[in-house]
Amino acid sequence: MFIKYITILPSLASVDIVHSTYVTYREWTMSREVIEGNIVMYFVKPVDMMLYKLFQCIGYVLLKFVTTTIPTVLVILLVFKPDMPIGLNLLIFPVSIILSYLIMFNIDFLVGLICFYNESTWGMSSAKDSVVLLLSGAVIPINFFPETLKTIVNFLPFQAVYNIPLNTLISDKLGAGDYIKNLIVQIFWILFLFAINRLFYRKAVKVVTVNGG
Repeated sequence: MFIKYITILPSLASVDIVHSTYVTYREWTMSREVIEGNIVMYFVKPVDMMLYKLFQCIGYVLLKFVTTTIPTVLVILLVFKPDMPIGLNLLIFPVSIILSYLIMFNIDFLVGLICFYNESTWGMSSAKDSVVLLLSGAVIPINFFPETLKTIVNFLPFQAVYNIPLNTLISDKLGAGDYIKNLIVQIFWILFLFAINRLFYRKAVKVVTVNGG
C-alpha cells in the first residue's frame, strides 16, 4: 500500500488533479466582482449566481481535462506502469471525480461568499487551500494519520474530495458495497454544502456593499 501511494499519489493527484482538475478560482473571481462592482449584475438579472459559476467552472475543467489530465494519466500508465487494479474501479473513478469536484466547488463558493463581508478573500482562500490539501489526503495519505485524527477527518468533507476517489482508483481491497458507500458519502456532502451555500447566500446578499452603496 505504501508503494502504491508513493508511486501514484504524487504524480496523479498532487501534480495533475490538485493543480488542474480541482482548481475553480471561484472565490477569487467573486472577490474581484465585489471590488469592481460587477457582482450587482447577478442581482438584477434572472440568473442563479451559484449555477452560473458552476457552469463557468465546468467549461474550464473540461478544457484542462482534455489538455492536461488525460495526457498526464497516459504518461503515468505507459512510463511508470503503476501496480493498479483493473476492473470496476475504473468505472466508478470518473463518477467519484465528478462528485468530488462538486464538493470542491461548494467549498470554494462558500469561501467566496465571505468576500461579501470583507471584499477580500486572499487570507481565507489560502487557509482553505492548506486545510483541504492537508486533511483530504492529497499531501499525506489519510491512512498515515494518527487514529484520532483519522476519525476526525472522516467526519469532514475534505476526505471526500481526494481520499475517496484516489482510494477508488488504486485500492485493491474495495468491493461494490464499498464503492456505493463512498459515493453516498460524496453525495451527502454535496447536498449538505449546497444547502449551507444557499442559506449563507441569502444572508450575504443583504450585507454586500458596492462602491459604498
